[in-house]
Amino acid sequence: MKNCTLIIQNLMFAEHQFWIFHVQTQSYAEHKALDSVYEAIGEYKDKITERVTSLYPDCIKDLAGDLPQPFRNYKSKEEVVAELKNLIDALNILFNDTSENGETEEESQDVYPSDILNLKDELVSELRQGVYMLTRLS
Repeated sequence: MKNCTLIIQNLMFAEHQFWIFHVQTQSYAEHKALDSVYEAIGEYKDKITERVTSLYPDCIKDLAGDLPQPFRNYKSKEEVVAELKNLIDALNILFNDTSENGETEEESQDVYPSDILNLKDELVSELRQGVYMLTRLS
């Protein structure tokens, strides 16, 4: 099933986690930057979920399972930036690990189609812009 449930769960978690950071920050610039981050996650969560589910309908059967990690409160901008970078890394790993048994993309014929990978790349681009906004503009 190619990590599809885990991808969707991570996006569900990330949207809510970054919303928490968004409402807890005391900086207006960070508030606006995080607004962009969590809105982008929400938009792409929906698009990716719809397309992945068209290929793997069972992906959405167990979404209420364990969350990847507990929610955290805002502590510092540096911690939030690190969390954003971790999300980028996790998405890249989850989309590149193409099978349950760890086969690489070249070894598996069961890979995500380019439209889904393009959505992941667009989301990662939005998240990288969030890193920039948080580190350079706030």
